Amino acid sequence: MTSQPPGRSRRRSRPLVPVVRKDPALPLIAPVELIARNKWSYPVNPMSVGMDWGRRGYTCERIADPPDKEWRDFEHETNELIVVLDGRLEIEIDVDGDAHRFDAMTGDEVFVPGGANHTVRNMHSGVTRWLFGYKAPSRGFRSF
Repeated sequence: MTSQPPGRSRRRSRPLVPVVRKDPALPLIAPVELIARNKWSYPVNPMSVGMDWGRRGYTCERIADPPDKEWRDFEHETNELIVVLDGRLEIEIDVDGDAHRFDAMTGDEVFVPGGANHTVRNMHSGVTRWLFGYKAPSRGFRSF
């Protein structure tokens, strides 16, 4: 049996949080899942995450934030994924005017839709290590 990381409660996995864009100009789309609790087992293997993300068309970068570090009010044109390796992040995502706040723990994967304003804070008393990646532009077939 794999032990739990420090500071993580033995909570059951909660269901994913569905969000539907409300912009009437956009076609009706399926709900977007913003967080997958315990998607990656402890200890999280960054190489496994990077390989998975690569297959899904995402880059993968590693970052380590000191206590109370905050990345405020970011927006990217493309989708972003975040996975906590160890520590704890508070992530706020504004999707079409609806604010969603998550306490992301080790192994959780967070999806940030392209264009969504978001803030990431280290809420851990120590350094929080995490991964982030952006959806790469699709490389479709081009004819000349």
